[in-house]
Amino acid sequence: MVSTITRELVYRWNDKIERKKYNVYLNRVRSLVNEYDYFIAGTPEARLVEMIVDAITGYDILHPFVANQAITNIDVQAFDDVRVMEDMRWRKPPISFGSEQKLQDYIHRLFLRLGGRFSLDNPLAKVEDEEWNLRIRAAGFDVSPDSPTLTIRKLRKEALGPEEIKYAMSDNIHKFLDFTAKAGYTVGFVGPFGSGKTTVLGTFISWMPTTKKVGLIQSSNEIPKVHPFMIRRMTREKVGERGRMISEIDILDFIKQENPQSIALGEFLDGAALTMLHILQLGIQSCFTYHANDPRGAIQAFVFMMMRAGGGYDVRYLIEELAKNMDLVVIMDRRRVREIIQFTGEIEEGSYMPVYKTLYKFNVESENKYELMGSWSRDYDVRLCDKLVEKAKLNGVPIPPELRLV
Repeated sequence: MVSTITRELVYRWNDKIERKKYNVYLNRVRSLVNEYDYFIAGTPEARLVEMIVDAITGYDILHPFVANQAITNIDVQAFDDVRVMEDMRWRKPPISFGSEQKLQDYIHRLFLRLGGRFSLDNPLAKVEDEEWNLRIRAAGFDVSPDSPTLTIRKLRKEALGPEEIKYAMSDNIHKFLDFTAKAGYTVGFVGPFGSGKTTVLGTFISWMPTTKKVGLIQSSNEIPKVHPFMIRRMTREKVGERGRMISEIDILDFIKQENPQSIALGEFLDGAALTMLHILQLGIQSCFTYHANDPRGAIQAFVFMMMRAGGGYDVRYLIEELAKNMDLVVIMDRRRVREIIQFTGEIEEGSYMPVYKTLYKFNVESENKYELMGSWSRDYDVRLCDKLVEKAKLNGVPIPPELRLV
């Protein structure tokens, strides 16, 4: 019943289904209920219509978790295996879709109403819900032999608040990153999945001067409009038979003509790595995220992804470009800044690795899989390298004396 009516609403009215149009759908669904002679014994028609509209415009069995602000992730691994993440901890609520077919119908209906497609010819499906600010991914059919799966991630609508900043970094690190954003440094934010790197990137962008035009390229709507002079562009999959896929490099070619003074890339991975290399070579401030766990891992991941993306670049060339164009790497772990390193622009003799030095570090006293406990420290024998001192001067940004960086 619900699947049929959802399909009719989408195709007959050629409209994307949104919760804010609830009253409009009451009338449309009522007409469809009458047209198809739908009924549930003992349920008045008006109540049946409301139930259908609630199921279509909301998230039905998952709606309480979508509406709960403390829950950040919803993971459906099977019709009877639903898990939600709350305060960085997974738990398994006692709910079930009833059967594998009902789960598949639910996913199909969800993607249909959001303008996506989940089918045999598109078994790895992606869609965004702008109303609830969700990133939704599903896998099914022959590529997911155990069961259709569904993952929902809630995306932030704002930068970090004061208490979240205090948890993520020390006061001096906050001052340093604020200075960094204004000094025009190129910064990579790295860490494992769920480390908070994208959220901190968005916050970093919000600290850039309001007079600076910022261009953001991302594959999903993870970073909201956190800066007043900001243009956001998103990649897209191929749409329809004649529509074409829009990649990161397509957007970069376009966004360069919009004359941004800083370019941010939500995440560079595989093909997007070459986009990142082009951005670095533009000579303007850039910032981005990618996956790595420590300084050497950040260097190796950078080079590996560049080579995997193709282009025929030599390893030595990529190392030299990294040393020359990358200024800082901020390593995130469990929503805390774990380490900040600077690249001096030099290359180590023998090992042929970029020379880097640690500016700030989190000293771990105890930890579990959800949280790091300890405190931040700074080695004051390590000063800001000449490359970064000169860049701050060129941008007319004074180095905060209280940070003892020079």
